[in-house]
Amino acid sequence: PGTRLSAEQMATLTGNIVLMENRDVAGQTVLVPVVYLAGVKPGDLRANGALIAAENISLTEVQGFANAGAISASNNLQISMAKDITLNNRCGLLQAGNHLQLSTLNSDIDLTSARLNATNLQLDSGRDVILRTASDQYSSGNGAVQRTQTILGPLASLNISNNAVITAQRDFIQQGAGINIGKDLQVNTGGDWLLSTVQRSDQISAQYGGGSATSGSLRHLGSEVKVGGALSANVDNLTAVGARVNAGTIDVRAQNITLSAATDSLSVTGGSSSKRHTSSVNLYDETLLGSQLNATGDINLQTVNDITLSASAVQTDGALKLAAGGDVTLTSQTEQHDEQRNHTGTKKGLLSSTTTRSEEGRSQTLAVGSMLSAGSIDVSSQNIAVAGSSVVADKDIRLRAQENLTVSTAQQSESGSQLFEQKKSGLMSTGGIGVFIGTSRQKTTDQTQTVSHVGSTVGSLTGNVRLEAGNQLTLHGSDVVAGKDLALTGADVAISAAENSRSQQYTAESKQRGLTVALSGPVGSAVNTAGTTAQ
Repeated sequence: PGTRLSAEQMATLTGNIVLMENRDVAGQTVLVPVVYLAGVKPGDLRANGALIAAENISLTEVQGFANAGAISASNNLQISMAKDITLNNRCGLLQAGNHLQLSTLNSDIDLTSARLNATNLQLDSGRDVILRTASDQYSSGNGAVQRTQTILGPLASLNISNNAVITAQRDFIQQGAGINIGKDLQVNTGGDWLLSTVQRSDQISAQYGGGSATSGSLRHLGSEVKVGGALSANVDNLTAVGARVNAGTIDVRAQNITLSAATDSLSVTGGSSSKRHTSSVNLYDETLLGSQLNATGDINLQTVNDITLSASAVQTDGALKLAAGGDVTLTSQTEQHDEQRNHTGTKKGLLSSTTTRSEEGRSQTLAVGSMLSAGSIDVSSQNIAVAGSSVVADKDIRLRAQENLTVSTAQQSESGSQLFEQKKSGLMSTGGIGVFIGTSRQKTTDQTQTVSHVGSTVGSLTGNVRLEAGNQLTLHGSDVVAGKDLALTGADVAISAAENSRSQQYTAESKQRGLTVALSGPVGSAVNTAGTTAQ
């Protein structure tokens, strides 16, 4: 007792054993149980780690836990940690044929790139529950070509065929991870439920004869939650970025609920240069990955403060209810698209040269709105703002603001520019029997700018639409449509149109400096006339 196994001794193990070893705990040397896992044998569950398998497995008051292998119970699996000790299951598999229970006291449950499979699941963390897909950066190159990319680890996932309860004294952090629950899921946190993304980046740069090119892409792996039955959450804040949630019914109670989009991007930059030609290109494109809450039954979102949707959607076939003590805001996020191409070339003759320069650019900023879609919709709060977004239902829609209710537009823009310039120098023909010696320059530019407004839509297919404001009701550049009755109520009601604008500026310049040499007098006129006729 008290002696640790050496690496050579652990390598010769044919079975899993438990030894009592001396460990320093709170400044005192005590004997603690340590589990030594034998290496896998052919046919074991995982080929890259150790395996513990039994009908029932119960590990309690554990002083240290780090599993990157597999722990499997055909019936129940229970792991509870001693106070202040993190349950570390990074890249590990935990599975139970029946009930899987993990608990910590004043410490985290770390499930980074882990898999949990069971019939029923209970997670009880004294601090955070972390369900995250790991990522790492790798660089490679051969001198002329360099590459840096983000590689994702195993997908973190919870796969539960029946019910699951997740409780955290602080936050439940779900990042690029998947949750699949056959029946009901209950989430309770003292802090936030954060559904975010893992970024995947890829940067390539290349140098070649006379030029170079770089490309960069940024992609987001969003979190997913799939619940066959009821999803209920009682949290401080629910914050989702690029996440997808699907359930039978959804009931969330929080201080704030915020749904927004992640932004994927792609950029390409290239250029080449030779003795007489230079070219360059710059491209940049964005794609929004909005958050979604989807249900086949009812959705109920209730907050003490605000509910905010940005380029996101809440959709159900049943009834949708949003009740906020603060404001409800449905707004847009922008998506950027840019392109710039430049070229300069020189052509030389025996006694002259011509240099041509062209530039062409385009920039587009698009507004991507939010959406509420349901069988029926009921929204109540202090203020309601719908900008460049949609609120649509099969039946009745009721929007109730104690103060102001605004249904308005989101702005988007597009601009374009073209430039063409040509410079000539040396000996040039004048078109007749004469020549021009000097320089000439012609330049044209064309610039356009368009600003447009994307209106909102509040509409019911077969029901009534009621918009109620205790103070100001504003409809600007938007549509309100009812299958039956339409009612607008407010201390002051203002309805106005939005105006799009387009401007264009075109310029043309021509300059010439030098000397024209031509025949003059009767002979010169006759020769010039003959030359013109010949042309």
